[in-house]
Amino acid sequence: MKIIAFDLGSTSAYAHNCGERIVTAARNFDGLRPKRLHEFSIWLEEVFSPGEGLELDAVIYERPFARGLHATRSLWGMAGVLEGEATYAGYPVLDMPPSSIKKFATGKGNADKAEMLVAAKMMGYTGENEHEADAFCLLQYAVGNVIKDVK
Repeated sequence: MKIIAFDLGSTSAYAHNCGERIVTAARNFDGLRPKRLHEFSIWLEEVFSPGEGLELDAVIYERPFARGLHATRSLWGMAGVLEGEATYAGYPVLDMPPSSIKKFATGKGNADKAEMLVAAKMMGYTGENEHEADAFCLLQYAVGNVIKDVK
């Protein structure tokens, strides 16, 4: 299955397995929440556009968790925008709890960003971006554990 996995945040990232190798990318979204959500929506439209050549079977993202009012509203807003854009593009969407991804990647459900970066590198990630590393780990988790959920 061809999957794109997203790590959401003020710096958001994705990893997908639609080509000969896993592709990762990250983008920073600055400013107030409405502006960030709008820019995130435009970015997703670009990612999901037919011209990008992604033939996806599913979209998956790391489920946001409460971190305080502003961050929680921002992350759940991004999740809603992602679900809307992916659904509009015709893809099923799944969200996964962070602890499951972290446990899969590192053996413990509360791993920090540095531990996730090390785990991603052990799985073949060659970059240095912690957000891309999270998306990479989520993609690996999805390929091995959640394919049955989207068939």
